[in-house]
Parts: sequence; structure tokens; C-alpha cells
Amino acid sequence: MTLPFVAMLPLKVSGSHYEENLARLALLLDSFATFLDMPEPLPIHLVCVGREMAGIRASLPETAGVSLVFVDEDELIPGIAAHRAIGWYKQQALKLAFAAACPAPFCLTLDPDVLLCRRLAPGHLVRDGKCFTSWMTKAEHPHWWLASSGLLGMTLDTSLRGLNVTPQMLARDIAARLACHLGVDPWLTLLDSDRPWTEYTLYSVFAEQSGLLSQWHRDDLPEGRRLLGRSVWMPENFTNYSLRDIHADPRGAFFTVCASHTMVPASTVRRLFEEMLFHADELAMA
Repeated sequence: MTLPFVAMLPLKVSGSHYEENLARLALLLDSFATFLDMPEPLPIHLVCVGREMAGIRASLPETAGVSLVFVDEDELIPGIAAHRAIGWYKQQALKLAFAAACPAPFCLTLDPDVLLCRRLAPGHLVRDGKCFTSWMTKAEHPHWWLASSGLLGMTLDTSLRGLNVTPQMLARDIAARLACHLGVDPWLTLLDSDRPWTEYTLYSVFAEQSGLLSQWHRDDLPEGRRLLGRSVWMPENFTNYSLRDIHADPRGAFFTVCASHTMVPASTVRRLFEEMLFHADELAMA
């Protein structure tokens, strides 16, 4: 493998909160088949509940430009399937655990409700040994940052930016050192905590305070574009949401999210995606 990164996505399909995840994932894969520009297929590691894996594998067709790799979550974090933690925390722990054991220096984390909106080449994610990053200020979700710094026993510098939400780029070296810092059974230890930590706030605070953040993460933007652009986080955000406009924006982002918790049907998002492709074809022919 010559790519300096792979992708990973935690996937659960049973239960009322997850019943549309396969449809959302199929759309994500279609967006990758449309816009990926890689010298070889991009490995996407699907981390699944063991009992769901066979059904997921049978449901997903081959997708141009990607190579699907199926991982049992209990092999990545032994004991996680039986743990009492809610799914939101489990999928965050799985992202960190995968990044720490990643077969490449960097990991692109995904969720089923992510979409790729434009051409994505290797240099848009990693350049000169550092990854491009989606940033946020620590004034956003301050309880996440406080909880993570307290759990790590590290100082919180609110003047510096930290990592934003999924999709995101993580460095294997940082995640592996974070695991060592957390001690024995690091990921189950996180799941046992009653603090409202998140994967990216933990990773950010640890990397920053350990002097590793600038070693592996870039401050600039690929082609002046953000990794994550306008997205739907609340139902009301969907009113003026247009994938066509996001794609047509000369400075538009690479990724967008129509969050599954908004309950916007996957079929509705697919219709917007197909409208975007139709409009892109019209522009190409003009």
C-alpha cells in the first residue's frame, strides 16, 4: 500500500437508531466512487458488531475506488460488545482504538452520514508527512474539553484550537501514545468513565500538551478548502441545505454531514446527491 492513510467507520445496523445506517453508508460509498482520485483503492475498515458482520457484508456491493475491510469490534477492543456504555461512546472509543493500531500512519475517520462533495486526492489529506485537519475553537462544547483535560490530568489551553468532529484525520503515533498514557485497557477505561469526553477532545488535549500536535497535523488548508463544510446538525438546518450549492462553491469543503439524529431520511439525502451530480454534469457540458 502506497497511500499514507486508510479510512475507518464504526457501523451498527440493528436497533431503531441505526436502521438507516446501511442506506446512508451506501450513499457515502457512492460519493467516494464518484469523487475519489487515488492511485489505488482506498481501504475503508468497517468496524462492526460481530453478529451483524455477515449481513452487512452481503448487503454492500463492490464499490469502485474503495476496498472494504471488515473488523469485529470485539477484536479491536475485547469486551466492548458487552460493555454497558451507550453506542455514542463506543463508536468514539473504536475510532481511537483503530487509529492507535492503524496499518497506515494516518486514519480518516468516517460515519455513515458523511458525504464526499468533490474530488479528493491523497494530497488533500496528507502532505509532507502531516495531515490536514478540521479545526474548532475550544469555546465550542466547553464541557467536552474540560472533561477530557480532567480525565487526562492535563492542562487545558483554551487559546488554542482543537480537532473538530467527524470526518477527521488522526495520526497513529498520537493515538498510540494516548493509549499508553491511559494505561491498562485504555479504551474500556474510557468507557467506564462518567465524564463527557469525546474522542477528538481527548486526542487534541493529549497531543497538544505532549508537543505532538504540530508534529503530525498541518495548520493550513488543502487548496484553501476546509475538510468539513456546511452540514445538517439540527432538523432546521435542512431547510436551505443544498449539496448542489456546496459542490458548486469554488471554495467549498470536501465533506458534509447530514446527521442521522436529525431523522432526515437517507432517501431524501440521496435525492439531493443525485441532483448535485446532474447539475455537475450540466456545468461540465456547458
